[in-house]
Amino acid sequence: MTQAQSAERLLWRPYEDNVTGFFRTGSTLTNSVALEGGTETTSARASVTHSKNEWIMPNTGFERLTAALSLNHAVSAKLKLGAK
Repeated sequence: MTQAQSAERLLWRPYEDNVTGFFRTGSTLTNSVALEGGTETTSARASVTHSKNEWIMPNTGFERLTAALSLNHAVSAKLKLGAK
């Protein structure tokens, strides 16, 4: 079995026991790391998340990597800038 969509065409074949021979236990894994800090006028936050999902059928599921960055800065008492 492969972990992702196969580059080669795989033949569908019959299994003696359709449930245990073909299906598998599905799983979802998510890992995340975030860093946050700042000063009196500036703050920043960065995060990275990795998700991997394997469905109950072979060659199905997905894998995703997400990143985010947020910056805030107080230029004066009346003006604040922010970016995401």
